[in-house]
This record gives sequence, structure tokens and C-alpha cells, in this order.
Amino acid sequence: MGKKFNKTSQVMVVLCTIIFFWIILIYRLLRLMCHRRYLKHITMSQIDAMDGYDFEKYVSILLSSKGIRVSTTPDRKDYGADLIIHKGREKIIVQCKLYYHHGVGVGAVQEIHTAIPYYRALSGVVLTNSHFTPSAIALARTSGVQLLGRDMLEYISLPTTTRKDILQIICQNLS
Repeated sequence: MGKKFNKTSQVMVVLCTIIFFWIILIYRLLRLMCHRRYLKHITMSQIDAMDGYDFEKYVSILLSSKGIRVSTTPDRKDYGADLIIHKGREKIIVQCKLYYHHGVGVGAVQEIHTAIPYYRALSGVVLTNSHFTPSAIALARTSGVQLLGRDMLEYISLPTTTRKDILQIICQNLS
């Protein structure tokens, strides 16, 4: 009886494990479908009307819907980064800046640049719905920070833009 019980237990464990992984797979597929349906209806004017937290969430959902592994940083004490893109073992940190009437300045570049060593990241990106000031562009060139403005946000948001396209854009200034 002991051997039969052990074999039955083993079979049950294997079945439960298989069922568990199928449930996780179905959950992830449903979540991805919901995210894509949500993203399909977002316009730039709706993005402009978001608050900073909603913009960060939108960018996170957008990137993950394209197949990019993304995690968020804490709401407080984020040390200048809002999102972390995981590319294999490497990390790329992203700061999301939602501006309404002016360009993103040099402060955003300084913040993400100083956050790179804290997060042990390969590089940093500032993503905005606006544009960048000339001084921010100049500092980004010398510090290796990637700047993605409104045009690039629109491009990334297109349904036809792939994971490969986005990672190529983000990593274009890397060695």
C-alpha cells in the first residue's frame, strides 16, 4: 500500500503542477489581451491628460504588451527611475516625464544618470510626451542617457512597433 500511495501522490503532484502552470499561462494571456485592448484606444491627447502616476503605468503596460519585461520602482525613493526594463541579465532604467507646456530639462537627465549605478543598470532613458530643452539634449549626449520625446512615444505606441524595434531604439547609444 505504501508504494501505491507514493506513486499516486507523485502523479497528483505532477498533475497539480501542470494545472498550475496552465492557469498561470491563461492568466498572462488574458492580461495581455486586456492590455492590448486598452492600449488600442489611447490617444496622445489622452496621454497628455494623464497624471504622472497614470503615465508611468501606461508606459509600463505599453512596454509589457510588446513583450518587454518591465518592473516598477517604489513610488517613493525611486532615486530617479520609474521603470526597469530587464533585457536578459541587463537592466535599463526609465524615467517617465509627463509635461504639459514646456520641455524636459537638464534635471531629468541628471536624475536618471545618477540612478544608473544605484540600480546597477546598463543605461538610462528619459521618456516624455513633450520635448527636451537644448541643455538636456547636450547633457544627454555627453552622459550616454537616451532621450525619447513625443514622436518616439507615438512610434512606440503604434500597434505595428515590435519588441525588437523598441529595444533597438533604447539600446542604440550603447557600446
